[in-house]
Amino acid sequence: AASRRRDHKAGAFVGAPLRLHAEIGFWADAGGGAPAVVPLELCLVERPLLELSMCTMPLYGLRELQQELPWALEDWLEHHLGVLGMDHAEVYDADGSFGGALGWQPGRPPAPGNASIAYHSEWPATLSAAMVDLSREHPSCSETWAYAHCLTKHRALSRWVVILHSPDEYLEAPAVSAGPFGGVSDVLERLREQT
Repeated sequence: AASRRRDHKAGAFVGAPLRLHAEIGFWADAGGGAPAVVPLELCLVERPLLELSMCTMPLYGLRELQQELPWALEDWLEHHLGVLGMDHAEVYDADGSFGGALGWQPGRPPAPGNASIAYHSEWPATLSAAMVDLSREHPSCSETWAYAHCLTKHRALSRWVVILHSPDEYLEAPAVSAGPFGGVSDVLERLREQT
């Protein structure tokens, strides 16, 4: 592991993040034999935990969506990131069509409120060439991998993660008390009490 030091002027750590290297062993079959070993590398997360984040399926066909409902994407993001106050969105895209609408620029996509957006353009290409070919005919075929990626990524970054399939799905809950996420905060508070 690389050495780290605290830069007291900047109030931050300088250098590579702290990492824990470990191995986990398991038996691949019930017949015994040598255990399979999987190396693990865990990183220290040095940022505040996000309260609520959202994941999308790999979206596609923005032009067709905008012909029917020109405001659909902006309204959907504004509702969840602006009105409900979600902290972050992981937006997956199967065909690269959503990048321009998100105003995406590497490292700094804009988002309503104080939220952030991570944009995964042409998501199937990150998986395999075969997935790219399959996605041309069936654009949603990489959906499960996008959800797995998002949920795994946010395991250490967000307290709560919601899967919002696409811009035709809105999260809403009746408000019992005023909170940062409207009625959603009441639901989250009840869940927090149960865990």
